[in-house]
Amino acid sequence: MICRPRAENLTLSTQFRRGSSVAIKTFDEYVASLRRLKPTVYMFGEKIENPVSNPRIRAGINAIGATYEQAQDEKCRDLIVTTSPLMNSL
Repeated sequence: MICRPRAENLTLSTQFRRGSSVAIKTFDEYVASLRRLKPTVYMFGEKIENPVSNPRIRAGINAIGATYEQAQDEKCRDLIVTTSPLMNSL
């Protein structure tokens, strides 16, 4: 994927770097957060003991995780990251 950042948004997206009050998770942090949740998952009537490692579910996790990776990429960040009027008004 080729990302073409718009210059006017580059300074806006820099507030999301690590160490700021709001930080975007990395892919690994996203997966770790799913593991900590320990969700109860059933598929086709069968309980999935470890949904994060299940190959059928993992494909979806990886797809969502790709957005976290793109948000960490400086070239793509302004296309993926936005500011919230609710968070920024505090």
